[in-house]
Amino acid sequence: MHRSRDRILTTHAGSLPRPSDLLEMIQARAEGRPHDREGYARRVRTAVAEVVRRQVEHGLDVIDDGEMGKPSFVTYVTERLTGFEPSGEPGGLPWAGSKEVLAFPEFYAPSLRQSPNAAARPFVCRGPVSYQGHAQVQADIANLKAALAGDEASAQAQMDGKDGNTAYVNAKHALALGVRRRAAEWGAAGVRLNAVLPGKIATPMLAKIHAHALLGPSIEALPVPLGREATPEEVAGPIAFLLGPDSRYVHGAMLHVGGGADALVRPDAL
Repeated sequence: MHRSRDRILTTHAGSLPRPSDLLEMIQARAEGRPHDREGYARRVRTAVAEVVRRQVEHGLDVIDDGEMGKPSFVTYVTERLTGFEPSGEPGGLPWAGSKEVLAFPEFYAPSLRQSPNAAARPFVCRGPVSYQGHAQVQADIANLKAALAGDEASAQAQMDGKDGNTAYVNAKHALALGVRRRAAEWGAAGVRLNAVLPGKIATPMLAKIHAHALLGPSIEALPVPLGREATPEEVAGPIAFLLGPDSRYVHGAMLHVGGGADALVRPDAL
C-alpha cells in the first residue's frame, strides 16, 4: 500500500484508452475472430510499457497497467472464471438502450461503434464458478513489472527536491513487504525471516531531526500511545529475542517497536 501523510496521492480510475491497433486485436478476440495470439501478447506488453511511461511523465503517484489487455473491466471475467457459457443471444453493450444513451445519442455513437464490447458475446452462468485465470494474472503482473524494471532514473527524478523523508518511509515499507513476500521461500530453505519496525528511538540521528526546521515539527507531532521515545536498548531486546531459541517458530513477522504508534495510526489493520 502506497501512503502519504503530507499530501494527497494521485491516481486514476484504472482503465485507460487502448492504442488503436491493440483495440482492433482486442475486438477480434472478443468477437471470436482469428487473430495473431503471439502478436497480441507482444502488443499488450509494449502498450503497458507505453502507458506506464505516460503515467510517470504526468506525475501520478499510483500507476497501473491501464488494463491494456482487457476489453473492459467486466467482460474479461469469463476468461478467468469457470462456469460461464455463451448465451446464444446477439452481442451488444448492456447500456446501449439506457435512458442516458437514448438522451445523448450523438455523444455515445462513437463508443457504441468502437467499443470492444459492442459485439462481445453475452455469457450466462451454467455451472460451478471457480478461478482459472492464474496464467493470465501472472502475465499481467509480468508485463507491469517489465514496464517498471530499470526505471531508476525516473524514480530518482521524482525524489529530486524532496526532503528525503519520503524515500526513508518508502524504504521501510519495501523492507516489510520484502520479508512478507520471501517468507515462504526462505522458510522452505530452513531460514527464518522477520523484521523489527522501530518507531521514534532516542538516538543522535533523531536528535538532528528534532532540530530540523522542516522535519522537527512533523516528528514531534507523531503520536505515541506510550508517550515517549524508546531507548536503543528497548529495540535491541526484541532483536535478541528474534535471534534466540525462544523465537524458533516466529517467521515472516513484523515486530513493531514503536510504543503503539502503528496500532494508533492503523487500528483496523492486521
